[in-house]
Amino acid sequence: MRKNIRENKLNLLLSMISAIMCLYCFYPFIRYCFPFNGTLFISLIVILFACTIIISWLVIAKLRKKWIGGGTCEGNITERRTSPDLIRTIACILVITVHYVNRTSYYSSPAQGTAYFAVSVIRWIAQCCCPLFMILSGYFLCNRSLDKKFGHGLWHFLRNYFVICLFYLLYTAPMAATAEKIKGLCNLSYMWYINMYFGLFLLTPFLNIMWKALNEHYKICLLIVLLLLGSFSSVTDFWWTNYWNGLYPILYYFLGVWFREREFTMKKFPGIVLFMAMILMEALYTYYVDPGQVFDWLTNFGGYSSAYNAMPTVIASCIIFILCKDIKLEAKYVKPALRKISENSLEIYLALCMFLDGMIFPYIWAIFAPKAGIVGVYFILVPIELFAAVLFGIALNKILDKLQKLFLSIFHRCNIG
Repeated sequence: MRKNIRENKLNLLLSMISAIMCLYCFYPFIRYCFPFNGTLFISLIVILFACTIIISWLVIAKLRKKWIGGGTCEGNITERRTSPDLIRTIACILVITVHYVNRTSYYSSPAQGTAYFAVSVIRWIAQCCCPLFMILSGYFLCNRSLDKKFGHGLWHFLRNYFVICLFYLLYTAPMAATAEKIKGLCNLSYMWYINMYFGLFLLTPFLNIMWKALNEHYKICLLIVLLLLGSFSSVTDFWWTNYWNGLYPILYYFLGVWFREREFTMKKFPGIVLFMAMILMEALYTYYVDPGQVFDWLTNFGGYSSAYNAMPTVIASCIIFILCKDIKLEAKYVKPALRKISENSLEIYLALCMFLDGMIFPYIWAIFAPKAGIVGVYFILVPIELFAAVLFGIALNKILDKLQKLFLSIFHRCNIG
């Protein structure tokens, strides 16, 4: 009897979450099909929300155990898995993809033609890049505390960041390292992700203490609150608070911790169908909301909403993570290659964002764009940029590690003397 009550509560909770997510995702189409405002529109939303809860309840009660599984995983994962390396590699490729879309004329082009729709699909998939990194942070740092390991990780992060920024200064202005550029180096403002991740890394021991103090009920409630505050305002910011949109890194971090504890699994086919449905729906809205005109991301999606906190991006990122986290790749050359990419993912991200992308892209575009086209250039660009960034990361870490050991040995000898 108690088990049935718990199952019904869980189904109801998942139904409410699903209803919120579905209503959110279909909201652009609702606004497009029913442009009226006032009490009539609010009543329509309430009716659709109630109907969606009922439909979600029926679907989840029947299919939840068939599609989604999960147990409890307490303690450390001692065995090295290839799946997180695969996820980091996917995230690195999506970073290149985001930059590629930005470098094309997509954001200034009118919404027309199959090429625009295809790039819209790619754009929404690529938005999962940074969320995947944040989820992985929670997945692996969930047991981090204020100890020597924490200090070593912080030192490694800052050391590599400042060295890569020095390369950036030399690349952009070898003879004019102005005060503003040095200021940008010191306040971590060259890359928004690094600025964010520095704060998130400092918070991890305290976030972990808070998370472990909660029982399962409060953990789920915390995730729901973070989802509502950090993500739900995307296209509905005219009636829902958007002040807390910047909480989304903490939302992704706690999702990663939760996935580590619960060890969720998902059937591949329904997961892929759900993922593609989400992406296609967003791409269709982007394409059809104002056909023939340049899509206004700020007006239609409310600032943050089309970025990494958008609820479709949250859902899509979670699906990618759950589908990929149990994949085993034992091929002779694939496994070590993924490991090298994973171990140098921070350096890859920094190198790509700061100078490698700007150095390589113009040459690839000039040589291959006339013959290969936009799509062809992308498939040529990704392996070249990724390979160059991996080599850079490996070389940088080896050189800096050797210099650090040399400096420490000299310092130790001087102290002894």
